Amino acid sequence: MKPVFNLQDLLKQGESAISATSILLGQEMISLDCFEVESLTPEQLNYLFSGIPQTWDFAKLKEVFNSSTFTPDFATQLNQLIAQRLGSEPQIASQESGSIVDNSIAYTSPATLDIFNLRDEVIDDYRRYIKSFLKIREPRVEKFVELELERGKLWPDPLVQLNPSYKPGATVTELIQQNVLHPDCDRYFSRNGQPYTFHYHQQQAFLAAQRQKPYVLTTGTGSGKSMTYVVPIFDDLLRHPEIQGVRAILVYPMNALINSQKEEFDKFLSQVPGSPIRVEKYTGQESLTKKTEIQNNPPQILLTNYVMLELMLSRTHENSLVASPNLKFLVVDELHTYRGRQGADVAILIRKLKERCGKKLLCIGTSATMSTEGSRENRRQTVAGVASKLFGVEVKLENVIDETLERSIHCEPSNDKLCHSITADLPIERSLAAFKAHPLSAWIEMNFGLAEEQGHLVR
Repeated sequence: MKPVFNLQDLLKQGESAISATSILLGQEMISLDCFEVESLTPEQLNYLFSGIPQTWDFAKLKEVFNSSTFTPDFATQLNQLIAQRLGSEPQIASQESGSIVDNSIAYTSPATLDIFNLRDEVIDDYRRYIKSFLKIREPRVEKFVELELERGKLWPDPLVQLNPSYKPGATVTELIQQNVLHPDCDRYFSRNGQPYTFHYHQQQAFLAAQRQKPYVLTTGTGSGKSMTYVVPIFDDLLRHPEIQGVRAILVYPMNALINSQKEEFDKFLSQVPGSPIRVEKYTGQESLTKKTEIQNNPPQILLTNYVMLELMLSRTHENSLVASPNLKFLVVDELHTYRGRQGADVAILIRKLKERCGKKLLCIGTSATMSTEGSRENRRQTVAGVASKLFGVEVKLENVIDETLERSIHCEPSNDKLCHSITADLPIERSLAAFKAHPLSAWIEMNFGLAEEQGHLVR
């Protein structure tokens, strides 16, 4: 059974996620649901089909696209695109059935998804996979293994969790008006002509950077942690256009993350043709020619890993990168990966870098999870202590920035309404507004998604 991705989720994550998913679709490794997607922009379509072979027809496409989840408009859009790629005429949509005839993609109403049956199907598939490796001749051992498999020894219990809503902060325009950001930031951080609205925790990070205080972001996956240092670095470079050489070194634990982040930077830079801001990768994957070019003409922003940073500090021909007189920002991503001996190595590496450049660096860290024990204040204190040891500079408690969540559904149903909603039939209307109005939705959010801790919502 192929893993199932959701196109709506990919659109929220951006072009890099869509492109990566397209490669998996082209290799027929996953399938794609398209619930409630009315249409895509030409750019989004290009990213979605970037990894799909040009020769695929409608029948082939339906092997990885769940056509039962298409809206009529989206089915028509895909029909036209496939016809264009194949150099043929688009199929004609049937007015009566709302479907595309012949070899095209039929639209039908989305079927109800039973997540409990889906979970059982996944477990059954995995159980058969595991048992295919088991050849037990001793009956007692075989019985014991069968019993343990029935108890779910090799897979966890079902997990139900929700993606939370983040409290919104200010827009780019508002932050420019408050002199938090440079006026040109709105050119880089806008979408379809509309300025970004940042999350509240992102706004807190911008203010910490403005105060020149080291800070750490400990927010969940998909919360926009990279924006919390990308925006301050861009703002700084726009305020100081005369700066030459490396201004910011960003350290990642894996080259895959570096490649992904480079795409994110390029997305922002493409908003401003001829932007003076340069971003380069400097890892073991770059050619000698490319490395020599970077050494001779360093960019303002350098993406690397801690192993390469160690080498740069020990090789004289790379001294211009780590001893830059304008170096100001040191960003360490995924702080939780640096523990034990590796954490000690990276801590010493940071101290060597600070000594080499002779600058008081603004240290920034990000991590999805670093502490789960104790109260919110205790968790933030733990993170502050770890970051302070790693960076060799005090990270104060108020500069450990965690999630600021808010409820998506604000109604407070009574117990009677809850009981009635369980025994009643499912509502006919399947819109988002109807979902939010359903009594069970609010109960689900506060029982499976959120909890209140000292007046602060947490996952």
